[in-house]
Amino acid sequence: MANSTAATSGRDPIPERFASYEEAGEFWDNHSTDDYEDLVQDVEVEFDGRRRRFFVEVQEDTFWRARALAKSRQQSLEEMLHQLLESELAKVAAP
Repeated sequence: MANSTAATSGRDPIPERFASYEEAGEFWDNHSTDDYEDLVQDVEVEFDGRRRRFFVEVQEDTFWRARALAKSRQQSLEEMLHQLLESELAKVAAP
């Protein structure tokens, strides 16, 4: 994205990359997409509605430790947990 336009118009530039979903959420919680309309472009997106996601509860201390580890690896929490889970499952014999 061209950030020079944002910088010269008095608005904060949109970061080229966000380190996490949380960082992106924080940015957009404090900024309006209306202020960046000139930087938005149409894109085509394919969506597979059959893909499912499952949510699993974890203890709070486990969540914060995992989040810190993901940040130190410069990965999203979701990506890191997926890799860890896949790695551990590969070690266990399939039923």
